[in-house]
Amino acid sequence: MQFIDGKRLNVRLSSVLFFILIFIMPPAFFSNINLFDFFNKILIILIFIILVILTTVKRRINSFVLLSFIFIGWNSMSSYLLAGGVLDLFNNLKILSFILIINIMVKNKTLSLLRSLNLLFGFYIVLNFLSYIIFPEGLYIDNPRGDQYRAAWFLGIENQFAYFIIPGIIIVLLYSWYRFEKINLNSFIIVILSGVTIIISWSATAVVSYFFVVVSFVFVLWKGINKLYNFYLLLSTYIVVWLLIVKANSFSILKQVIEDILNKDMTFSSRTLIWEKIFELIPLSKWYGFGNNTSVLVFTTKEFRAHNMFLQIIIDNGIIGALIFSFIILIVGFKMSEHRGNIMIFLLLIGIFGILIGGLTESYRLNNLFMILTLSYNCSLIIKSHQSNRVNKPLILKS
Repeated sequence: MQFIDGKRLNVRLSSVLFFILIFIMPPAFFSNINLFDFFNKILIILIFIILVILTTVKRRINSFVLLSFIFIGWNSMSSYLLAGGVLDLFNNLKILSFILIINIMVKNKTLSLLRSLNLLFGFYIVLNFLSYIIFPEGLYIDNPRGDQYRAAWFLGIENQFAYFIIPGIIIVLLYSWYRFEKINLNSFIIVILSGVTIIISWSATAVVSYFFVVVSFVFVLWKGINKLYNFYLLLSTYIVVWLLIVKANSFSILKQVIEDILNKDMTFSSRTLIWEKIFELIPLSKWYGFGNNTSVLVFTTKEFRAHNMFLQIIIDNGIIGALIFSFIILIVGFKMSEHRGNIMIFLLLIGIFGILIGGLTESYRLNNLFMILTLSYNCSLIIKSHQSNRVNKPLILKS
């Protein structure tokens, strides 16, 4: 009877978390509704205040939380006070709320946390797939600025699908392995629907991110965790690839891969031209940047999009912001390296780099990346919770 009551409590807690998470990470379709957006802004302030109090009371302040607050704080200060740019207050509160709620719940309510995240991303991915198939011309019209109008679906425009789908795949696989120590039917269906959506919408880096995550996971299930899959080697490889991509025009050897395989021109749909302009602009405000969404000259005066996650951080918040962000990545990688043989930690690892791969040619917001980073920093708690609730032999794969 006590077991049944505990199970019911976990399910109820997961339902409450699911509802809260919708306001912390709403889909683009909901955010496009003015009434929802109005209440979302009010609720996110209340949620953030409550989470700060709970974090203090429960003594869940750690180096990751502190560094994340410093990064977001610098983001706000450099944008608004120094650069005179647009302070993206509510999205910053969403990022911090996401970090805090995961950091609190992962300690003693890991199952409820992962179940709610699994439900959320599964719900989003399925509804987006249905909206994309049923409404091929768009579920609604996105009007981001001026006279620009674009077809959009439940998760936004096609280029934004990967922002939800890549971390979503990681979450559903992580929950499935934590709960069942296998890939269940639900998670398999989500992965397939995700792949179909990304391939049909065809964003080249999203396709690469998807196959990196899926192929890596299948390879590990087949062969075990290879020594090649470690944080420091993946980070080093990513840095090299980043330099090659950003400076693609300087390397003719990339022409065949970019033009023939990915069906992109050597400028990545004019992205290299934008990147060249960024490198010209950085010295003008190299330490604190130009502020979030500051209008600068690219081809004409318009709202600036770097189409590269790391360059967007530099152009928004300068070298200082980029250094703080890099340090956050490094301390998370150090934590993960202590549990390199665990398949759940491996999933989080490829999740981080799957998102970073997508960020090579898109400047996604950092919300979902910080979600994966927060789970990754607390990887020891996830392992401890999993081991205390399991019956089968330890899930450690030999390198």
